[in-house]
Amino acid sequence: MNILDKFKLDGKVAFITGGAKGIGKSIAIGYAQAGADVAIVDIDMQAAEATAAEIAKDYGVKTIAIKTDVTKADEVESMVAKVNEHFGRIDVAVANAGIALNVAADEMSLAEWQKVIDINLTGVFLTAQAAGKVMIAQGGGSIINTASMSGHIVNTPQPQCAYNASKAAVSQLT
Repeated sequence: MNILDKFKLDGKVAFITGGAKGIGKSIAIGYAQAGADVAIVDIDMQAAEATAAEIAKDYGVKTIAIKTDVTKADEVESMVAKVNEHFGRIDVAVANAGIALNVAADEMSLAEWQKVIDINLTGVFLTAQAAGKVMIAQGGGSIINTASMSGHIVNTPQPQCAYNASKAAVSQLT
């Protein structure tokens, strides 16, 4: 057996929050290259639809785009239900949606802090919780939470205290 055959994901379903651009898009492409059907979940529906169409065309897998604000429990639960209904299962949930605000700690407002924490940390919790319920019911699955080395070290200059704190918390989730 070829070692790459061990990495095949034919017949599997993955969704990626923040999947329309950047790291999330790269993750979605990787899953599609391995044969998984993918749901591109993003707050930017236009970008999510474009990424889903590109992946379907380039890799021949089934895709869907779903607009979701990961800070809203009802939207996350609805998204997970849509993925499960559309594909019939969820094998991999990637909680990747995140933002960084380049604001020094002594200048950051509470609203700016809360926005980063809500997307980067609470969004991971809500995504994992909703996906986990489906995975428990179906007998298994994998949840992947995107953290950052910035949760362990402070790159300088890097005026991103809320980002660093949120990613440190994500890296400690079990």
